Amino acid sequence: LLVKALEEFLFKDSRWEGFVLGTYQNDNFQAWEQRAGAYAGPAYRLIEGDALNLKLRAGAGASYEFPTSDWTPELLFGNELVWAIDERSQFKQGLEVYPDIDEFGEYRFILRLDYEIALSAKRDLMLTVGARDEYDSYIEADGSTSNDIKVYAGLKYAF
Repeated sequence: LLVKALEEFLFKDSRWEGFVLGTYQNDNFQAWEQRAGAYAGPAYRLIEGDALNLKLRAGAGASYEFPTSDWTPELLFGNELVWAIDERSQFKQGLEVYPDIDEFGEYRFILRLDYEIALSAKRDLMLTVGARDEYDSYIEADGSTSNDIKVYAGLKYAF
């Protein structure tokens, strides 16, 4: 389970904006089981168009892992690409890289590819199919993999 809450603060007549991001992950197959994070920083809308939009983000924050109760200060670098294929469907790509501030060389990233098609005229109800690759450079002593690929489908409601 990956839950994200993103609030963007647009600056009038500028491509710059600010953001605050909260995340929550639950994965019983990982040593950490649950991870929550909070991040903030600036973003820049590099490409703004009818069919193609690209936004870059950079920020800082921290994540907290349960049940180990470890705080990890992290940076955040990411992008969000949206290609409107037609009036009802779009392709989305997102990348978030979280370098560990305390442990140089340790990092994690989430790469996401989604296809969405509107199920309602207001485009508030969408069918989403996609894949997400999560990588964590820290490898457990038991030799498990650092890479985790998830394929999913679901409904998305925008409000």
